Amino acid sequence: GDFWLRAQGYQVEPQQGRVRIRLDPTGSRIASFGGASPRERFLSSLLYPGYAQSRQRERGKALYMGMTATAALGWTIWAQTELWNAQDAVSELERVLEEAAGTPAALDFEQFHVVAQRDLDYATERRNLALVSTGVVWGISLVDALVFSPRFEVARASESTLTLEMRRKSRAKAAMGSLVFPGIGQYYNGQTTKAAYVAAGGVAVAAYFLHEQDSYNNALKDYENAQLRLQNPGSADDPTALADAQAQASQEVENQQRDRNIALALVAGYWGLSILDASVSFGRPWGGRTPRASSRNVGLSADPLQRTLAAQLRF
Repeated sequence: GDFWLRAQGYQVEPQQGRVRIRLDPTGSRIASFGGASPRERFLSSLLYPGYAQSRQRERGKALYMGMTATAALGWTIWAQTELWNAQDAVSELERVLEEAAGTPAALDFEQFHVVAQRDLDYATERRNLALVSTGVVWGISLVDALVFSPRFEVARASESTLTLEMRRKSRAKAAMGSLVFPGIGQYYNGQTTKAAYVAAGGVAVAAYFLHEQDSYNNALKDYENAQLRLQNPGSADDPTALADAQAQASQEVENQQRDRNIALALVAGYWGLSILDASVSFGRPWGGRTPRASSRNVGLSADPLQRTLAAQLRF
């Protein structure tokens, strides 16, 4: 049958692949072996984020990436629907403008058209922001699958043994993993629980920045609409009220810009701390314990199938 073979150790990168074992009258032998090729990992990542990681049995990482991709796709679909609605509103106003050409009501419809066009621009920016976030999730999954997924590099092979080429982990690669996304570097270090917490924080701060960026775009759109009404007031509009509304919209833009910059600084700081943590904690397990002294200094183990007896001496 086919078996997963995983080789790992202290300060070495894990190796993982499948080995096919065949039984015949002479005993067991290795019929074939292999791991996921770069092309297979690339195509699996393009299919859906986390799929390549799932095939490599990195289930925790696959779950995070799949859930994040699903949320980003849902936001993109919703934003695209809002964009279609804004396009329909602009098209309807353009039709009304054509019918009202040359009449006094055309000036009011023209102002409505400008406002609808700005709503369309805002909806386009929101859809583009959602598309960029979705593309980033796909890109992170792709880079992780190609660079940080377990390899399977066989140096020598025979029908009875496999020799894997083990590579030492590097501090630079751990830092590069956290640069791609917080938590990947910690996962590379073998700190799986810590990586889950760090990745959750990375998703949270990234979502917070996207929310603040969208709020800033919305505030900017409202300010432009208030400025338009102040410059082209209707007969029933109060100039003082329009000026107050424009001033409030301007203040809201400043507030949202400040919040957006704070969110950007938070994202940059969190990324930097994740990189620093992956570098500093390299080679040290999170919550590691020191070995305890044992009263037993000699141990024996027997293997009935191989008819061997092994002795273990502790120092």
